[in-house]
Amino acid sequence: MIAEDLRDFPVVTLLGARQVGKTTVARQVVDSLGVDSVFLDLEKDEDRNKLTDAAAFLRMHANKLVVIDEAQAVPDIFRVLRPLVDEDRSAGRFLLLGSATPALVKGVSESLAGRTTYIKLQPLSVIETTADSLHYQWFTGGYPASVLAVSARARQRWFAGYIESYIQNDLNTMFGINLSPVVVKRLWSMLAHNHGNLWNAESFSRALGISGTTVHRYLEYMEGAFVVQLLQPWHANLKKRLIKSPKVFLNDSGLLHQMLNIRDSDSLLGNPICGASWEGFVIQEIMKQLPEEVQIHFYRTQHGAECDLVLSVAEKPILALDVKLSNAPSVSRGFIQSLDDLGLEKGWVITPESDQYPLNNRVNVISLSNFLGRIKSLDSTEW
Repeated sequence: MIAEDLRDFPVVTLLGARQVGKTTVARQVVDSLGVDSVFLDLEKDEDRNKLTDAAAFLRMHANKLVVIDEAQAVPDIFRVLRPLVDEDRSAGRFLLLGSATPALVKGVSESLAGRTTYIKLQPLSVIETTADSLHYQWFTGGYPASVLAVSARARQRWFAGYIESYIQNDLNTMFGINLSPVVVKRLWSMLAHNHGNLWNAESFSRALGISGTTVHRYLEYMEGAFVVQLLQPWHANLKKRLIKSPKVFLNDSGLLHQMLNIRDSDSLLGNPICGASWEGFVIQEIMKQLPEEVQIHFYRTQHGAECDLVLSVAEKPILALDVKLSNAPSVSRGFIQSLDDLGLEKGWVITPESDQYPLNNRVNVISLSNFLGRIKSLDSTEW
């Protein structure tokens, strides 16, 4: 997708969490295109110094693809790019890599509106790795350094450094705002322990000793830095009393397990967070494979109708999914009611490794791997 967009747009912006592999992917894309290029890493002083007169430097390389890594570290660069792009809207001029959403980096959205396309890079999926088993990658998550770690100790040390760097430096660097490392650390830990639960700003506010407005702001920044994922409730007016709070997940199962000090897959299976961890992992894996036009929500009413995931296109539900850790699942009355509420004839129950079979005349059971393959092979017009 990145190579195709570089053939169509003057600026392509690749977004994703720190250490998710943006730089590696960018270099692979540039190599595949075979074009002259210039790489700048704006966290390096020597590269930042090259942009003392950014317009002059970039004009000097106008005939090359300029790749700017960690572009949000120098927000002024986006205002420089705007007139340069307007002067020459040739495709494939700039590839920007960033670790924060444009809406949270001052000036980005306005400066490059209509001039760039955005691509979000997720952690590695089970389809992309050579992990020995689904359970293994569920435990390790999808960050390349975690998947490829030579030992459990190496993985733990990497995650520990990753978390500390985010807390002490990266969030403030990205947003230019003085976030308290103590509050960020406590909030992140609380989010891990509440992984997969409904967001309750009041309870977090009381526990952290900060206002509800402030805790919302901190959550917004963590979501903008791609370390937290909010799953919004289904919003259509079904004349039902719907739950309106989002569910909150950490963006990667390996990161979650590190935050909770879960050291191996056996310990995970015996931990109370196990079911919520599996649910989050399944949702993340499905999100990595969905076409852009497909939206995701969960569905829950105050009267007990519930399903873990609703896939929709143009605000029309197309699939309802329930996530179970058991390979011999049962289906709840609440899930059947959610199918009725959403106007769907059938639903799916996602399991770790079961065969595909009908549980009853409305619900089919399928393993996560088979479901991901089914999503990948489906044309969106058939949904």
